[in-house]
Amino acid sequence: MNSNLQELKTLISEELWLECLETERREAEAFRQLQSNETARRNAYINHLCLNAFLRWLKENWELESSCLVSSTTDLTSIWEVVNGTAIAIGQTRLVLIPNDAVDTEEFSVPQEWIDIPNWAGNYYLAVQVDLEQNWLRFWGYTSHKTLKGKGIYDPIYRTYSVNGDELISDLDIILVAREICNQEQAAIDPLPSLSEQIAESLIAKLSQPSLYSPRLDIKFEQWGALLANDEWRKNLYIMRQEQKVIATAKTKILVNLNQWLKNNFTESMQAGWHSATEFLAPERQLAVVRNNAQPDSVQQAKLLNLQIQLKEQAVILLVALTPEADGRVGVLVQVHPYGSEKQLPAFLTLALLSDSSQQLQSVISRERDNYVQLPYFRCQKGTNFFIKIAIGDVSVMEKFAINHDVD
Repeated sequence: MNSNLQELKTLISEELWLECLETERREAEAFRQLQSNETARRNAYINHLCLNAFLRWLKENWELESSCLVSSTTDLTSIWEVVNGTAIAIGQTRLVLIPNDAVDTEEFSVPQEWIDIPNWAGNYYLAVQVDLEQNWLRFWGYTSHKTLKGKGIYDPIYRTYSVNGDELISDLDIILVAREICNQEQAAIDPLPSLSEQIAESLIAKLSQPSLYSPRLDIKFEQWGALLANDEWRKNLYIMRQEQKVIATAKTKILVNLNQWLKNNFTESMQAGWHSATEFLAPERQLAVVRNNAQPDSVQQAKLLNLQIQLKEQAVILLVALTPEADGRVGVLVQVHPYGSEKQLPAFLTLALLSDSSQQLQSVISRERDNYVQLPYFRCQKGTNFFIKIAIGDVSVMEKFAINHDVD
């Protein structure tokens, strides 16, 4: 635990302070890649951090993890694509976590979806302040559905219910102790109108167009709420927004300049999700890189690729190791590893090297129980562009690389 967090815990001891674990941050990074725009990616990242940290606290302090019910990954990603917040059911009590990275805690605002969609509404709403730089989460209070609905200020422009921060209760233990009376803390909710399949499909087509923000304010709430309340329609909206993202970004695929890696400049590639291999690979997997042609002093970067939608939540790690050769060429080693607790790759995963004109030059296919796959070590002249492709079934991901000429 960092010293700053310990000081904050001492100063404000009545609130719950949790550290963001490195493993949880890596998992949250994978969820970022499942969203269509930067706002949704931010939503997914902080919500995933908040959810995992809170579940960890429940397990360590209340032994409640087994009685907690959390939505599936597909449900969560489809929610975070358009709305901030995460619901957890503990027995008959439904908690909704609302994380925010704002410094101001004078007011607590909750999106209308969590209040006025009957099957989304909670009993209690937890305010969570997120500080990614200091690496902590502050659960600074909670309030009830009854309070938000009855006394909260409704903002029709942003569609939120808000209460003053000083009206929140800071001791979270009270919720867990008094769960048996939780049903008294939910106000009456008006039913949403029914939508026909035809209208729903029309709305999904309209709302799935690429955007830098959630389309939650683009139509009337009654239609929007009815759309989200239907799991199938909400997931279809999410899938179509992902498909539109692929179409929109295909023409502007980020090209990773490997020359920058050789100069220890990783700023641009970090923005595209590349990080030091040590952040993703356990020591024994790092040894596998060294044993297979890459030199101990090679530059090794890795990226987490989540193929969740089509591959049942399968995430893999793409690793690229560079070694400068004596003749001026650059040696390249490419591997794919399983992620997290997974020990083996899925069978029939293809790893391929493609030329700049998309001609396949090399490929390898994973077998049953392979713990990683790699392409044969290859060397590139300066000025070479190439693609690395990972595919399984009808799903594929491509990363484009360049080894540019040095510019003085």
